[in-house]
Amino acid sequence: MEDKDLEFHVLDILKDTSKPMGSHYLAEALTNRGVVVSAPTAGRFLASLEKEGKLESTNRRGRTITKLGEQELEQIRSKREQAVTAKELLDRLNRPDISILLEQVETRLALEKEAARLAASRATNQEIHMIETYAEILDEVLEESPHKHSLFHQAMIGRQFHEAIADASKNQILSTTLRLINKDLALRDILVRLRKLKGYIFGGDHYSIAKAIKEKNPDAAEKAMKEHIQEIVLNVRKALESNALGSDEEK
Repeated sequence: MEDKDLEFHVLDILKDTSKPMGSHYLAEALTNRGVVVSAPTAGRFLASLEKEGKLESTNRRGRTITKLGEQELEQIRSKREQAVTAKELLDRLNRPDISILLEQVETRLALEKEAARLAASRATNQEIHMIETYAEILDEVLEESPHKHSLFHQAMIGRQFHEAIADASKNQILSTTLRLINKDLALRDILVRLRKLKGYIFGGDHYSIAKAIKEKNPDAAEKAMKEHIQEIVLNVRKALESNALGSDEEK
């Protein structure tokens, strides 16, 4: 067990008790939680936390938690809860389930329109040039010579286009979340399969997004990106309703 996990249990036990606690009682309380340590080990850890100001001695009867210790406990608890939530998100994103695809593209819609809006205000000239370059390549590929390029190649250029906009937003939480979604291999594979189906058309008009960002027009950038991603959302809903991706034979 890592020291922070042990520290959490020790501080949590001491906060829940109204009496000073020594090493023997602490070792017993930890064992009841499934954390097995010897009394000498518990004693050394108590002394270490006291030295850090998180515990204080009470007339040789044991130690109690201090205000600093309570603050540290809440910080550790918060980080543990964040870790659980992050794992739940990753587990959901990593499920190879077509039904999750709609949630993913709906999340992209919410995030990417804001990314475009922020990029229109914050993008550097170099970032704008990169976004424009990707947009021109994509629109040329999709409109003029889609069959000369593999669907995987198209998807990779598209991902680079959207990541360039997310980076230009200068919002690291937003861009990191989008990368987490867009690098999902299951999502990418499903979208590539969807592009192969008759009646499902993804895309073009990336340049209208790039143009709005270049012109420093947040409203136009948000609108263009919203229309672009909404097309993906509508096609995914259509595919789910018709079970177009439901056959394992197509995978």
